[in-house]
Amino acid sequence: EVYLEQVVRNLLVNADKYTPAGSPVEIAIAAGTDTVQIDITDHGPGIPAEAQCRIFERFYRHPSEDGGVKPGWGLGLYFACALTEAQGGCLRVTSPVRDDAEHPGARFSIVLPLAKEICERD
Repeated sequence: EVYLEQVVRNLLVNADKYTPAGSPVEIAIAAGTDTVQIDITDHGPGIPAEAQCRIFERFYRHPSEDGGVKPGWGLGLYFACALTEAQGGCLRVTSPVRDDAEHPGARFSIVLPLAKEICERD
């Protein structure tokens, strides 16, 4: 529970950091037979394909459109991925998620196995 809370918090902080003021951050949750998926989608500038394969690396920070970088250490997505994997899940990114050239957005999907019954009942 604590790991999942930290993962979601890290993703929401990133979404807030990259989404323009007044734009929504969307959260969707869907449960399947064996897994649950939590999607966090922003309306930010998106993540270029060449950066998508690196954003979960420790200390990686992708430059913004103006050549600078947003404040941070480059550890939030690294920890989010590590904590998700520690729970037997995976963290994925999809970008762009819409055909808006200015705000194509990014979607982070947390996929976790559903908890199995751990206690036998008499």
